[in-house]
Amino acid sequence: MKLIFCGRTSDKVKRFSWILKGFRLAREKVQNIELLVLGPRGCFPEEEGVRYLGDVSAYKVAEELSHAHVQINSSYYEGSSLALAEGIFQGGLITLATRRGGNLEMIEEGKTGFFFESPVELAIYIVRLAKDRALRTKMLENVNGKGWKWSWEKVVDEVLDFSSKIRTGEE
Repeated sequence: MKLIFCGRTSDKVKRFSWILKGFRLAREKVQNIELLVLGPRGCFPEEEGVRYLGDVSAYKVAEELSHAHVQINSSYYEGSSLALAEGIFQGGLITLATRRGGNLEMIEEGKTGFFFESPVELAIYIVRLAKDRALRTKMLENVNGKGWKWSWEKVVDEVLDFSSKIRTGEE
């Protein structure tokens, strides 16, 4: 199973260390998982199962998304990540993310992804998805069955609509 993280590993808000810790815990139980990092490696060392691609073109991002199964976003407060939206809308990926802002709007718990609040909880979901192929297949079908079509215009509209609701206090 291929996992993907898009972002700067050095940005403390993105809590890449959580992702790495959760991945390491999961690999203790399931060896056939890989974590692909699209973005600069920062201070993190090379290790088995983790590939750092650095900064890549939009074409390469799209190519890598098409080969992945699951994306991970562990941001401390960032809740309408464009990287997350790309993974869902362009890649059709299952999402493991923290309960923040727009993540709550984009992910259906147990249907298109899972929310986690610690590296241990992240590891549990990674192992579950890696071991349960039927669940992974069903969740990928759920994501793709949403009828979402990739377009920057739609993403921008949704982000603006969401921010408007935040400003006006609408639910």
